[in-house]
Amino acid sequence: MIERPATSTTTTVKEERGGLLGTEKKTTVETTGSGIAGDCSTRTVQKEGLTGSKTVTRSNC
Repeated sequence: MIERPATSTTTTVKEERGGLLGTEKKTTVETTGSGIAGDCSTRTVQKEGLTGSKTVTRSNC
């Protein structure tokens, strides 16, 4: 049996409203952690508005 060190993860969610009459919504999810592969972070930004939605994800894993 191989024992591995425990991983540590933190997730932060931030929601914002803006635009005309609060019709636009921006949600940011940031996850950071450390484990056997080292430190890792991922950030996902989702924007929703009258014209549609867009999601962008960035990671250094």
